[in-house]
Amino acid sequence: CPTVQQRTRRLTPRLIVARASIGFTEKKEDWREVTEIMKQHARQDVQELAANALLSMAGGEGETSPTGRWKDVAASRRSALEAKYKEMWEAGAVEALIQQMERWQDSVHLQEVGCQVLLVSSRLAENQVNIVQAGAFKVVLASMRAHKTANLLQEKACEVLGNFAQEEENQVKVMEAGGVDEILAAMLSHEESAGVQASACRALRKMLRMDKVRGFMAEGDRVEVVLRAMERHAGIAGVQAEGCGALKNAVLAKAEDKRMTVKVGEGGGIDRIIAAMLEHQDSERVQGQACAALRNLSRDQATRGQVAWAGGVDVIMRSMKRHEGSEYVEKRACGALSNIIGSDAQLAAHIAEAGGGRVLIDAIRRHIGSADVVAQACGALGNLALSNETKVKISQAGGVEAVAAAMHRHEDQARVQEKAIMCLGNLSVCEELQVKIVQARGIEAIVTAMRRHADNMAVQRVASWSLYTMIVRKSKSMWGGTKKSVNLQYKDRLLGAGGRQAVKQAADRFDRGSDETWKARKLLHLI
Repeated sequence: CPTVQQRTRRLTPRLIVARASIGFTEKKEDWREVTEIMKQHARQDVQELAANALLSMAGGEGETSPTGRWKDVAASRRSALEAKYKEMWEAGAVEALIQQMERWQDSVHLQEVGCQVLLVSSRLAENQVNIVQAGAFKVVLASMRAHKTANLLQEKACEVLGNFAQEEENQVKVMEAGGVDEILAAMLSHEESAGVQASACRALRKMLRMDKVRGFMAEGDRVEVVLRAMERHAGIAGVQAEGCGALKNAVLAKAEDKRMTVKVGEGGGIDRIIAAMLEHQDSERVQGQACAALRNLSRDQATRGQVAWAGGVDVIMRSMKRHEGSEYVEKRACGALSNIIGSDAQLAAHIAEAGGGRVLIDAIRRHIGSADVVAQACGALGNLALSNETKVKISQAGGVEAVAAAMHRHEDQARVQEKAIMCLGNLSVCEELQVKIVQARGIEAIVTAMRRHADNMAVQRVASWSLYTMIVRKSKSMWGGTKKSVNLQYKDRLLGAGGRQAVKQAADRFDRGSDETWKARKLLHLI
């Protein structure tokens, strides 16, 4: 009895790829067989079936994760699929497909399925560069221009461009080829299609990481296209998540260029982001992207007040409570609260009154193993500790112990150490809290950070300042001025932890005339 493979080889090319398209074959040699058929039999019907076969053999495109990110798909499943994508490329199937898409540009079916194949194969990072070099992005853009009314084609083409835009080099190529214009054109032509809007916003989110694209989008009413998509499809989580993601990157322009931040604020973008969070409270993806958008918007001093008074603080804290187990949401939410507070005592008091301190402390405890969450939460707590009242609330909620524990857990993470030390320093301005900090071995943790991160000026600066704040007491002199004295108990703790050497190293390592190490030199003199 002939084997399945022998029987398959006797079939016509059309039947071979038809069988492959329903998952009949999945071996490496079968990729090559379908590829050879594509090269040898140029008929349109064969090419369409071959594209179907490639998509089926690659496992389709239906892999998702709660965050919507490919890297968050289960590792075992992702590994198996990536092995297929690699085999597909090595067999020459993708290059053959690109050539046939260029040849049969009038075939909507071939273009649609071809874009789906390019989409899945470009999930593998090493494939992306090869696929772009093979001219795929030009073929995709040509397909979008030739079939402007084809809904599914526009949706998948935008998704492909989003995958291509992972690397800056590819972003430049897509931008220069008119890719951003085509994405916006697709959104305008298919305003009722949630699929097109979500895919287009996703592509823009990737492209907007580049300054040149941000400048381009800031002109005219281009960003309003994204806002309209979010308004029209308020009930679709995918559109809201990707729309928030696009806005998140759109406002990342250099500090002096506030055009996009102003456009988003004045165009109702803040209200739209908050509305998305309220509408899709259970969506981890929406909450994470929305918090990140509010975080980036709140880098601007004028905008952070708009975010806070529009209800941003309440929805962020609600999101943190609802998604308390999600590192994806928590780190972005903590960053948003940190930026909203900034150095505004009124906003700090508002957030503290709403229970922000406890929410941030809970995030540290629950995600103590995540350097990203811990750093953002410590930074937010440090900003929150602007008044004695908020300092006491943080202390009563266990903030000192949580921050000290984070420092001990992440001794090698400079960003965690910097933010945590700044938080302890701000808390120690209140002398009543210094005892708690010392009991939590805060002095020892700060000295350890100085030794481990001797080359990091940010760590050295905040560490020297925080130690100075704890060691040096200030009181009114009999002449009405300020008298300084050294807390001998804390000084002994500092010296016992090797603090003299650490402080001396900080004072000597950097420019003696620098303000960065002024506190280190003052502290060294006192001890």
